[in-house]
Amino acid sequence: MTVVIATSGSITLELEPVDGTPPAVRVTVSGVTSTTVFTLQRLCEGRTVTVPGWRARQFVDSVVDMDWAAPTNRPITYTLLVNGVTVTSATVTLPSAYAWLQDPLQPEKSLRFGLARDSVGTAVLDHKSLKQFTYKANAGTMQVLGAPEPTVFGGQRQASSGVAYQIRTITEADAAVMETLIDETPILLVRPLPQMVGVPAVAYLVGDVVQVPFTTHLPGEHQRYWSVTGDVVAAVLKAAVSGSVTYDQVQQLLAGYTYDQVQAKAAATTYLDWQKNPLIFSTL
Repeated sequence: MTVVIATSGSITLELEPVDGTPPAVRVTVSGVTSTTVFTLQRLCEGRTVTVPGWRARQFVDSVVDMDWAAPTNRPITYTLLVNGVTVTSATVTLPSAYAWLQDPLQPEKSLRFGLARDSVGTAVLDHKSLKQFTYKANAGTMQVLGAPEPTVFGGQRQASSGVAYQIRTITEADAAVMETLIDETPILLVRPLPQMVGVPAVAYLVGDVVQVPFTTHLPGEHQRYWSVTGDVVAAVLKAAVSGSVTYDQVQQLLAGYTYDQVQAKAAATTYLDWQKNPLIFSTL
């Protein structure tokens, strides 16, 4: 499914769900005739955030990018702004059979998990998860002379804290992913399923991870429990540093062809086609 909405001018915003690991939304902006400063925002379930990598972004002609932090299985409205003024918007839904725990900057470091064990041994969310949430008042008090009630001063109530995901990994591969996330990822990105109530559609957690080997001494069994407990913090707005096709991958694909052969075979494609899929040559 591709959603394309054109403005009264020439700028077009295109959204396309991509079934990757983890799933993502491909964002394409084209028809930009001069260098312009854009901001792309994402609205889901009443929460509006800036898409990572899209705060005051400058480019001309066109750009293709992946939103690796998009919520799944619910409508998402993307709004493109120029100098704070809306240019266009589009809505899309990103399907996923699983929830995702991942590195915000390196999306290939991700663990999928569900609500029940399946035939492929997918990690499972334990029934003890998401049982309670704390919303700290984050306020101070001052006793005023002559008044029995103290005066309260403070700011916005804090987002939920003490959020607990207890995940059971079945395979050694999933356990290795969790070990990598613990070693390398200070902020964990969680993209839950809609059935996992009480948490936002996208949550960035800072907290502790406790590993509990479950069947260490049984041959052929590799189950482990991972208790991820943390506080919801502000989104990571830096663009992902990996998760895209590399120059070496393209070089390897085209290694056996001459420039003229590539030109002839790709004559019907556009530069934008290659931006969307740098490995498009394999499909021609």
